Amino acid sequence: MLKKISFFFLLVFLLLPLDVLAASSRVFDNASLFSEEDINKLSEEIQKLQDKTQMDYVIVTTLDADGKTAQDYADDFYDSHDFGMDEEYSGMLYLIDLDNQEIYISTTGKMLRYLTDARIESLLDDAFTQAAEEHYADSAFFVLKGVEDYITLGIPEGQYNAPSENGTHAPYQEFPIPLAPLIGVIGGLIASLTTFFSIKNKYNLTNETYHYPLHEKSSLHLTHSEDRLIHQTLTHRKIPKNPPPFSNNRTTTHPSSSGRTHGGGGRSLR
Repeated sequence: MLKKISFFFLLVFLLLPLDVLAASSRVFDNASLFSEEDINKLSEEIQKLQDKTQMDYVIVTTLDADGKTAQDYADDFYDSHDFGMDEEYSGMLYLIDLDNQEIYISTTGKMLRYLTDARIESLLDDAFTQAAEEHYADSAFFVLKGVEDYITLGIPEGQYNAPSENGTHAPYQEFPIPLAPLIGVIGGLIASLTTFFSIKNKYNLTNETYHYPLHEKSSLHLTHSEDRLIHQTLTHRKIPKNPPPFSNNRTTTHPSSSGRTHGGGGRSLR
């Protein structure tokens, strides 16, 4: 009887589709960049984040992107496997694409609000340093840890989604100059010109018989003046180098081939 039961479960196991067997896996090392220990540790970290945040996390490596860009490959991989832990498919995917020589982070659902463009760029900074030195597992760990930190910080104040054109990242948009200050500048210019021409006309010498008393008006008296520096105070302030405008709260989005809305960003390894 025991043998029959064991045989039954073995048969069921063998007949299950491979996709079902791999449904719980979130680490797809198709480029064989990770050791078995790396995969186990990444899987444990992902399980911890899933329990903590109720969002999904996927790590993928590939040597063949099927002719797609890193963005399209990452978005399609996430969508085609129906990753996500809610009705919005909330989560992120980190791709190490050695075909396109690029690392890429794809986001969707609630994750769009936590991982703004600026935060993704920061994650890619750390991930790139490791991936460029072929420390691929460390690169993935940096991304997972960074995402956890940002979720702990919460959604940035004023966060908003901004669709890009043609499914690509749109540049940050500069807001137009407000109308009120522009009117003030024009009004000030008109007032200045009016005052200038009024004074010019007032002192314009139209009488040709007028002679300026040169000798009486040209005397010069010199006096001695001296400035002494008593106290000196220096104030030092660090000035940031050209920060991108409005970059801390914007999430640029694009549609994937399945029609879902994704955010994300990538970094070339070349």
